[in-house]
Amino acid sequence: MSLLVMGLSLVAILIAYESFGHVGPKFSADLLVKQQTVLRKQYGLPPRPVITNDSLLLVPPSLRNIVQNKQSS
Repeated sequence: MSLLVMGLSLVAILIAYESFGHVGPKFSADLLVKQQTVLRKQYGLPPRPVITNDSLLLVPPSLRNIVQNKQSS
């Protein structure tokens, strides 16, 4: 019985993965850019440049300055 439940769970996960696909860091970055744009307009702040470097998107924002400094050295 437990093997049947595990099998059905795996099938459900595979179906969800096939229907939604791999989300990845690009989805989160795009969502963050949209949120930042709306909030900056709402509060009258100047726009910020958008990060398009995919390898930099994998680094947490708190560590990006450290990574950029190491890459430029």
